[in-house]
Amino acid sequence: HAITPSAAQFTSGSAANYTITYAPGTLTIAGTASQSITFAPPATATYGDGALTLSASSTSALPVSLTLVNGPGSLVNNVLTITGAGTITVKASQAGNSSFAAASDVQQTIVVNKGSATINLDSSSLNQTFDDSRKSVTATTTPTGLTTTITYNGNTIPPSAVGSYAVVVTITDGNFQGSVTGTLVIASQTSSCGAHHWTQLPGGTSPSIMHLAGNLTINGRAANSCDEIAVYDSTGTVVGYYHVQNNGQYGDMAVNGDVAATSTVDEGAVGGEKLTLRVWDGTLQQEYAMPSVLQLTPQQNLSSYTNYQGPLTFIASGMVLMDVAVETGIPMALKAGWNMFGWATKQGYYEGSTVPQASDLIGGGIMSSVSSKQISDVFGTMGFTTAETIVAVGPDGVVYTPGSPFNTLKKLLPGKGYWLYVPVAKTITIPGSPLAATDQLSMNLGWTQIGYWGTDGATPATGFGCISGQYDVVVDEAGKVYVTGSPFNTLKSMQKNKGYFIHTTTPTTLRYQCQ
Repeated sequence: HAITPSAAQFTSGSAANYTITYAPGTLTIAGTASQSITFAPPATATYGDGALTLSASSTSALPVSLTLVNGPGSLVNNVLTITGAGTITVKASQAGNSSFAAASDVQQTIVVNKGSATINLDSSSLNQTFDDSRKSVTATTTPTGLTTTITYNGNTIPPSAVGSYAVVVTITDGNFQGSVTGTLVIASQTSSCGAHHWTQLPGGTSPSIMHLAGNLTINGRAANSCDEIAVYDSTGTVVGYYHVQNNGQYGDMAVNGDVAATSTVDEGAVGGEKLTLRVWDGTLQQEYAMPSVLQLTPQQNLSSYTNYQGPLTFIASGMVLMDVAVETGIPMALKAGWNMFGWATKQGYYEGSTVPQASDLIGGGIMSSVSSKQISDVFGTMGFTTAETIVAVGPDGVVYTPGSPFNTLKKLLPGKGYWLYVPVAKTITIPGSPLAATDQLSMNLGWTQIGYWGTDGATPATGFGCISGQYDVVVDEAGKVYVTGSPFNTLKSMQKNKGYFIHTTTPTTLRYQCQ
């Protein structure tokens, strides 16, 4: 504001004693001043470091307050304590006073990196011996208890085959990082294999060759380098053999054919001749023959090979893909008369080309076509002859008896129960590897004919504990009954691999070990 003075006033004295000069001027009225904040914490930190003392200043020299906005930490009296890896945001503020306006807030972030941890590999776990089981390595961390992932040649599933595997252990903890590498060596059991079981063909070599290949398992395990497979013709002469090189597989196996020009020498099988298989378990030093050796239609295809459909006969220049499984089966003692047994193995059968519906199959069950498309062949592998008078009755009342033109039993399903009449007591074998207690069977509402593969001797309440409240009646082959909640029950204990009737009050899934 412009000011022009024109008079003077004295509080003492007299203006007459002075010469007064009047000078114009400007009056300025000031408001509150502006200010700014300087706040530059470290851009990064590492989990496990000590606490950070933060500071900030203002151009007004007024004190600046710091506040934790978010992130893994705590802030007290400008001391930041880090509680984990991540991003921390801190705000600096100055509210101003009568002389200075509030400063604009300043937010800064601090990236907290994961701390370093060490991994210790157990050296003894890096050198193991093959025994068909999967081999994993053992690793510990410092700090202790951190989560890790372990890969073997890039795969998280531990290997079982003989060989060397690149091992990488990586810490997956939220606050720590680290990795280490090593090599897992699975050595072969060279001393347990012994000498080869089949080493030569009696008839020598032949220009007429049939080729076989496929998967090979022995009682549920993949065949290994100790194991062998051989083909025999109808005279009992070995006409081809193979020493397993890749776990779980055999082939290409050459099967010799006979040479017509050398009538005095049996080089191999003739066209159309039925062939049989034998398998050598090199670890147990045991040979298996049919019916324990199952010929299975493969689930996969292989270029230039024809999938096996049965029966196995010699075809010159033929290339057949066929899976083979050794299954010693489950022995079943039958009394003379009617027996009810459970098909308590993973191996099922069906007659013809129509595969059973998925709802018919038990979890983990395998369905295979029968070699001649006849259920009678399956009963043959169980130990029956076509001359024996037997009657089998399956679920839904389907029936089989040898030689009958009216048979309706066309499939034998894992987990189901079957009636079987035999005129004299005998022991048979149910082919296939036993069902596991965790294998499960879908059941509809109402009555179902089932097999029992749970704990032998268990009470019905315990045996069927996994479906408690979903069934109300169980009946055995002798007519003994268990009714839930009844004090008059006559069925007191369950027999493993026997068959039973069960009445369910709702559709459910049967298993004998709860998951």
